[in-house]
Amino acid sequence: MACGCPVACSNLTSVPEVAGDAALLRDPRDVRSLAAAMRQVAAASERCGAACPPGGRRTC
Repeated sequence: MACGCPVACSNLTSVPEVAGDAALLRDPRDVRSLAAAMRQVAAASERCGAACPPGGRRTC
């Protein structure tokens, strides 16, 4: 996220608080949803920066 690239991560524990709207949050137990998010991130990574601009603003 600090590089402005899209991120897919778990929607459990405190991850949603950290990632907020800068990531694709998915239930890690839902394999199909997680796989779809990974495909989205892989496709968006080709357009890194424009694909998920909130990621660049959300750094820890």
